Amino acid sequence: MANKDNKSIYETLREDILYLHLQPGVALGETELAERFNVSRTPIRTVISQLESEGYIEVKPHVGTFVTKIDLDRISDAIFIREHIEVGICEDIIKNKIDISKLESSILRQKNLLITDKDDVSNKFLRLDNEFHKTIYELDDRIGVWTMLQTAQSDYQRFRSFIHDYQDDSNIEELIEDHIAIVKAIKEKDKEALFKAYDNHLYRGIKEGTKAILDHLSYFAHGDGV
Repeated sequence: MANKDNKSIYETLREDILYLHLQPGVALGETELAERFNVSRTPIRTVISQLESEGYIEVKPHVGTFVTKIDLDRISDAIFIREHIEVGICEDIIKNKIDISKLESSILRQKNLLITDKDDVSNKFLRLDNEFHKTIYELDDRIGVWTMLQTAQSDYQRFRSFIHDYQDDSNIEELIEDHIAIVKAIKEKDKEALFKAYDNHLYRGIKEGTKAILDHLSYFAHGDGV
């Protein structure tokens, strides 16, 4: 996808899907997308093909093109993978005595968000949350792993967006406390506390999101895609 316009269209649509501006299951028309981006249908088809290969879009022959539903069966596995990889990277940070001041600065930005901004806080916090975790990979020179996980865990990323839409400030404060606990465990070289902090942080949405899921079952699929 070398074409600059293609890349811009791809990034916009991918972000719309990740942050649920395009809801799971919604139909996408090539003509409407071409009009939206003021391009022909050819680049739209290229972008749709890329998003389909990454699991964001499903093309049903003779039926239409749809944003894929969130597959609940994949989320637990995605969290398991993320937890063990990221804890391992934090252990590398501890072993190599890497400066973590960037993580502390990230937490300050999260706290300031709750103080200074009351508009669309959930989505803004989600971006800051992603920034915090991405920084962990950057500190250990593992940004390639982060990028790979973002592509491989599209269901989990969208689930996080979904849950964040139903959280209030108290839930966000808990997530910030989790970040603080992660940084504290790294500073104190406490691997048991580190794993506990990650377990609380990554599984919080599953534990607290049952009602929201039941209220929006049309957003979700299971392993058979139904």
